[in-house]
Order: sequence, then C-alpha cells, then structure tokens
Amino acid sequence: MRAFEEKFAGKIAGMKKRLGVELALAGIHVPAEKYLEDSVKWSVVLGIFFWVVFALAFENLFFGLVVFAAFFAAALLFCAYFPMLLKKRNAQIVEKELPFALMNLSIELSCENRFEKALKSVAEKNPNEVGKELGIALKEINGGGASVQQALLNICSRNDSEPLKRGIMRVITIYEQGGSRKAKGHAVRGIAREELAVQRAKSKEFSQKLVLFSMLFIVVSAVFPALFQAFVIVGSSFMQLDFLPVHMLLIVTVLFPLIDLAALFFIRSMTPHFLR
Repeated sequence: MRAFEEKFAGKIAGMKKRLGVELALAGIHVPAEKYLEDSVKWSVVLGIFFWVVFALAFENLFFGLVVFAAFFAAALLFCAYFPMLLKKRNAQIVEKELPFALMNLSIELSCENRFEKALKSVAEKNPNEVGKELGIALKEINGGGASVQQALLNICSRNDSEPLKRGIMRVITIYEQGGSRKAKGHAVRGIAREELAVQRAKSKEFSQKLVLFSMLFIVVSAVFPALFQAFVIVGSSFMQLDFLPVHMLLIVTVLFPLIDLAALFFIRSMTPHFLR
C-alpha cells in the first residue's frame, strides 16, 4: 500500500512539474498548484451556471445535473489544454517573425563585425517577440555574464519552436566559425530564405484545404439549421415531438451559434499564423 501511495505521489509530482513547464512556455507566470485550483473553481462556476439555465429551461433536475457534469468536464479539459494551446500560439508568432529578423541580422552582420552589436541592432529594429527575446539575450550577455551561445540557447528553452531552435543553432554555428562579414551575412541570409520557403510551402498547402473548410462552414451554418427546421416542421405532423417554444429559442439562438463559432475556431486553428 505504501509503495502504491509513493508511486501515485510521484506521478502527481511529475504531472505538476510538466504543467509548470507548460505554463512557463505559455508565458503564464502562475504556480502549477494555483493554476489547478483556479481551473477547478472556474469549472464548477461554469457548470453551476449552465445547470441552472438548463434546469429552468427544461424543468428537469436530472438533466441539469448531466449538463453540469458535461460543462464541468469540458471547462476542466479546456483549462488543462489551454497552456499547450497558448504555447503553440507563442511559438507560431515567433516562427512568423523569425525569417525577417534573420534577414535583418544578415544585413547587420554584413555591415558590422561584432556579433553582439548586430544582435542589439536587430532587437531595436524589431519590436516584436523575436526582438524581445534578443533583448533578453543581450541583457544576459551584458548584465548576467552569459556567453553569446548560452544566451541564444536560452531563447530556445523559453520557446517550444522547432524552426526557432533550428535557426538559433545554425546562427550559433556561424558565430563560432567566424569568417568575414560578407560570409556571415550570406550564411544567415540563407537561413532566412529557407524559413521563408517553408512558409510559402505551408501557404500553398493551406490554400488547397481552404475550399474544403469553406464547404464545411457552409454546411454547419446553413444546411444543418435548415435540416433541423424541416425535421421539426415535418416531424411534428406525424410524430409527438416535445419541443416547447423555449427549447426552439435556445437551439436557434444558443446551440447553432455555438456550433458556428466552433467551426470558425477550428478553421482559424488550422490556418498558419503567418497568414492571419
């Protein structure tokens, strides 16, 4: 029994540690225990709210309990996956801005021999996420005594992005190898062009899927409501359907708009961030 408790406690500690890492990568500066506590509280509040709404609308206490359990579980699941979604969004923002920052760095390296000064110029000229990360790296170099390699590697540890890690590692290699200003600028420019080529390929792939996504939204927003109305009108003539006016009002004004929003959210989630 004690071994089981220790194993269970170890799993819980591991889950909290992973959640803490996910929160840090997502930019949520809250302890894992506090985040879990707040998630449960808000999930209970949301479940109770919809329980009351549906219990009053359908005058069925048991159905209200089912609705409470469903919305509580959905809210808790969303809170569990929200850090991962935010982490992915932050990574996509950095990936969107990375090629242009690398292009600026190649220009600066072609004009300036000192790597740190080139990074500072790029950070000042790019008031975006990549510029902020370079600014943090420069503070670590100038104020924290970190090497250029370690400061750039810290950027990778703060962002869960494979293109960023790949680009940073290649920039570190160029820094360590040295060479003339022209050679360093040309090498970094090659990295930027490769990242732009990847974005163009993703753009072409998404444009091919856009037609299917458009048809999906038309079906969800227009065909489904029309079929439901036809089912209610025709079915009520020979079937006993217990649809009250308040039920129809909730379905038309709440359920169908929620389905439309879910479809739009899905399409937006599938859209590459550099196309938004």
